[in-house]
Amino acid sequence: MNGNFWAGVRRWVVLLGLGLAAALLVGRTPVHALTPAPTPSPVRITAPRPHQAVQGRVRVLGVTDVSDFRQASLYFGYANDPTQTWFLIAVRHIPAHDALIARWDTTAITDGDYVLRLVVVAADGRRWEATLPVRVRNYTPVETPTPAPIVGGTPHPRPTATPRPTATPRRPTPTPLPPNPARLPEPTLARAGVYGAGALLGLLLVFGALRRER
Repeated sequence: MNGNFWAGVRRWVVLLGLGLAAALLVGRTPVHALTPAPTPSPVRITAPRPHQAVQGRVRVLGVTDVSDFRQASLYFGYANDPTQTWFLIAVRHIPAHDALIARWDTTAITDGDYVLRLVVVAADGRRWEATLPVRVRNYTPVETPTPAPIVGGTPHPRPTATPRPTATPRRPTPTPLPPNPARLPEPTLARAGVYGAGALLGLLLVFGALRRER
């Protein structure tokens, strides 16, 4: 065997070692480093809030300003509808950033649970969608308040009014009147009556005697 043969063997051994080292490095590479993070959708409905009870003409706000924007369509549908039927509310040809998309007249439909659906289409055919559950309560009482928005993972409930103390009605107690100073006691009145009767009788006797003398 000559030197060229051994040089070729050494070359193949070096290449095999490099291949094994590369395979070990690839096997130790974390999987999440090769998987790109999902990109949040640029399309969303910002008002009303999820599960909010709405009435009358509702202002629907949202974000639709995507690249190569062509149009945005707003629909509504019944919640838990297996047919997935959607009814068009409005079509907008101008992108919006947390601005008015449409005014939804809820007085023309029955009360119930609905879903708003926002569909944005770009000029190159790309599509984005966003949905939002709401409750229509025009003719029925609102059974529960709208959930408070969650900030920092902790719900902030709405403040509740402190009940005012109610006064217990009391029946008025009659107050006795003070004694009348002009009132005469009963014995005095009896004596006055006797004296008056005697005086009257004396006057009658005198009057009768005067008439007999005439």
